[in-house]
Amino acid sequence: MRLLILAVWALASLYSVENSFAESIAGALIDTTSTTIEIYKRTQTEKEQWARQKTELVKQKNILLNDMEDMTSTKAELESLIAKTKVAIEELEKKARVESQDKPMDEIEVLLGNLIDRIEAHSSAGLPMLMEERNARIALLRALLDDSQIGIAEKYRRTMEAVLIEVEYARTVEVYQQTIEVTGDRLTANVLRIGSAALFYQSPDGQKVGRYSGPGRGWEPLPAKFAADIGRAMEVARHQRAAEIIDLPVGRVVR
Repeated sequence: MRLLILAVWALASLYSVENSFAESIAGALIDTTSTTIEIYKRTQTEKEQWARQKTELVKQKNILLNDMEDMTSTKAELESLIAKTKVAIEELEKKARVESQDKPMDEIEVLLGNLIDRIEAHSSAGLPMLMEERNARIALLRALLDDSQIGIAEKYRRTMEAVLIEVEYARTVEVYQQTIEVTGDRLTANVLRIGSAALFYQSPDGQKVGRYSGPGRGWEPLPAKFAADIGRAMEVARHQRAAEIIDLPVGRVVR
C-alpha cells in the first residue's frame, strides 16, 4: 500500500513538474514570438523607409545624370561641328593654294573677325568676370587673325576654342581673387562666380560680402546675415565641402 501511495505521489509530482515546465516553455515561446513580431514590424518599417529613401536618391541621381548627359551632348556637338568645319577649311585652304586664289581665305577671315567681334560684345555685355583673362584672349585672337604666317585652319581652331571657353563659363562655378570697387572704395576680395548668372564677393576676413547688381549699380554690399551662406557656397565651389542647397540673394534683398 505504501509503495502504491509513493508511486502515485511520484507520478503526481512528475506531472506537476512537467506541467510547470510546459507552462514555462509556452510562456517563453509567447515572449519570443511577441519579440519576433515586434522586431519584424520594426524591420519592415525600416525597410519601407530605406525603400522610399532609395527611390528618392535614384530619382535625384537620374536627374543629375540626365543633366550631365545634356551638357556632355551639347559640348560634344560643338566639338564635332568644330572638327568638321576645321577639315572643310583645311581642304578649302589647300584648294586655294593650288589655284592661287586668296578670295576664299579673305572671306573666311572676315567671318572669323565678325565672330571675334561677337565674342567681345558678349564679354562686355555680361558679368564683369575674369575680364583680364577674357580681354587678353580676344587681343590674341585679333593678333592671330592679322598674322599672315598662320594658316586659316589654325585661326579657326583658336577662335572656336574661345567660343567653347565662353560657353563653358555658363556651366561652371569658381572662386578667384579680384580687386573691385564697392561704394567708391577699392577692395581686393574673393569673388564667387556662379555660371554666367551671378557674382558675389567676400572680403579676406569673411566679414564683408556683396554682389554684382548690374552695369548701372556695380558692386553693392549685402547685409552681414548673408556672410555665412556666401562663405559656404565658396567652400563648395573650391571643393572644400560637399555640394548642398544654399540660398543666395539673387533678387531683391530684404534688409
